Amino acid sequence: MADNLSFEFRGFDTLAKSMAAFGKEISEDGAKRMVRAGGLVFKQEIVERAPVLTEKNQGSNSLEPGALKNDVHVYQLKGELVPTAAVGFGKTGWIATLVEYGHRLIHGTKTFGDVPAHPFVRPSFEAANSSAEAAMVKSFHQTVENMNHAQ
Repeated sequence: MADNLSFEFRGFDTLAKSMAAFGKEISEDGAKRMVRAGGLVFKQEIVERAPVLTEKNQGSNSLEPGALKNDVHVYQLKGELVPTAAVGFGKTGWIATLVEYGHRLIHGTKTFGDVPAHPFVRPSFEAANSSAEAAMVKSFHQTVENMNHAQ
């Protein structure tokens, strides 16, 4: 099982073909803005679906309510040939993985049972895919429009 839960996504093929005819503003700076716009859509969907602890039992070492929601970030990956953004968690990433896939509840050497999975990242990615692509297209058109006004 991975220590952290995140998704990477790259500019979609149709947009990449459209961008090929444009200069540096579109192909580099515009592409970075474009994948970030898509990443923000995925981030919002994950934040909306992230489970929130409603009641903390005495002695619990669970996260504070809302901690997963507050720890979702969009990262621009450096050194990639194609501008790439990743959506993931900061310090709570390993806990998000436990929540997403479920886990065993163990204290010391004693097993108390299984904690069921509460998938929220994977369904978020599936639900927001077309909205993210639309945000990327909108960002692309905005960049083109800004270039036209600058000339």
